[in-house]
Amino acid sequence: MSDFSFIVPAFNEEKLLPGTLDRLGSIIRELAPEHEGRIVVVDNNSSDATADIAAAKGTEVVFEAENRISKARNAGAARSEAEFLLFVDADTLPSVDLVSNSLRLLAGGEVCGGGAAVRFDAPLPFAGKLVLWAWRVYSRVFNTAAGSYIFCIREAWLETGGFDEALYASEEISFSRKVAAWGRKRGMRFARSAGEVVTSARKMEWHSPVAVFFAISASALLPPLLKSERWCRRWWYSRPADQSAPR
Repeated sequence: MSDFSFIVPAFNEEKLLPGTLDRLGSIIRELAPEHEGRIVVVDNNSSDATADIAAAKGTEVVFEAENRISKARNAGAARSEAEFLLFVDADTLPSVDLVSNSLRLLAGGEVCGGGAAVRFDAPLPFAGKLVLWAWRVYSRVFNTAAGSYIFCIREAWLETGGFDEALYASEEISFSRKVAAWGRKRGMRFARSAGEVVTSARKMEWHSPVAVFFAISASALLPPLLKSERWCRRWWYSRPADQSAPR
């Protein structure tokens, strides 16, 4: 049995998924034999070649019919039997050092979960930089992980009930808080791994940075919006008509 698993939720990700799987596969090879890893891709009811691509890469593929990121993350974690769970978005490229540091933290017994600083893969306009700055401040002040890269011990995922499946977005923030609270009761920390994770800046292209900031702010002020399929699909699941839909 592997000691860690990458859980990759994927909804119509045929364009970026191959690069992510190649990176994760390379990390697994570099960390062996000290660590044994596997990749679980959750096909979240894709209409493109996402599942076929994942299978062709030799990864385990799980199907989740309901197009909801929280359910996809939980479906992947449920399939994995690994002690350490690393949730990586299909448009995200962690480094081997970042993953190695994350596993070292989890293996030490003092950390129950965590995340990493985020860096986008393309230059951002000024408004986009403000959005990223605001997230960095928020994540540090409230000790939360970005959904592009979040890790935890399996026990924490199980005993907290996993990601809140009532949510269509911001499920990583809710999960971070639950895991951190779970860990505090056991003398464990929710920590930030050394290094940055690189993720796609595509949402800044699909929507203007100002629109993204508006969507995030509105969701923060009115949390029930995060349970609205219509609202979340508009901002987090849809993309321009000439491209396939995200996760």
